[in-house]
Amino acid sequence: MAQTAKASKEAAEELNRDRAKSKQDQADSALGRSGIPKRFVGKRLCDFNAECVDSNKALAICTRYRDNFKDKILPHGVNMIMTGNTGTGKTHLSAAILHNVISHGGSGVFVSVSEMLRFIRSAYGFGAKITEEEAFNTFVKPDLLVLDEVGVAIGDEEKRKAMVFDVINARYNAVKPILLLGNLNAEEMEAYLGQRVWDRMKEGGGPVIPFTWGSHRGKS
Repeated sequence: MAQTAKASKEAAEELNRDRAKSKQDQADSALGRSGIPKRFVGKRLCDFNAECVDSNKALAICTRYRDNFKDKILPHGVNMIMTGNTGTGKTHLSAAILHNVISHGGSGVFVSVSEMLRFIRSAYGFGAKITEEEAFNTFVKPDLLVLDEVGVAIGDEEKRKAMVFDVINARYNAVKPILLLGNLNAEEMEAYLGQRVWDRMKEGGGPVIPFTWGSHRGKS
């Protein structure tokens, strides 16, 4: 009887280990598909180098966003916008947030504006392997979309604004949050995106974080 109980316990423990491994494998697979730049896959909020008052404030806001994602951010589609200087940690912080979302069973995509537009346009060509709807859904369906390099010029301005609006508006209607990253200031980013997009991004009181300190790149 004791041996049977021991065998049952060992079998249950092995099953739990298999389930845990399966969940980890699924998370690893999802992270591999997320588009997080390779340099930033291992970044976490705890290793962000906050050296001044403003960067500490940015870290605190991002930490709250991460911690409240499941209960407050995702249910209400709360966006967040990071603006300002290059090399100040916008990619680090957003990649860390996205990593946390995926690691806890959520879904997400990290993509630059130019990459997103090229992918969507690929659905229009002769012999395209995906439909227009499938292309848009790549960026509309995930729990979190991180949209990087807002402000980089690509193609016709009106067509760019229309495509970006379609993605952001679809996520807005689906109550899905977005992180916007750009090296512009808030006024320049608003001009780049257009008033309709900017209004939707700001609705719900999502934070706009100015990254005004110096670059971390090249520092030991």
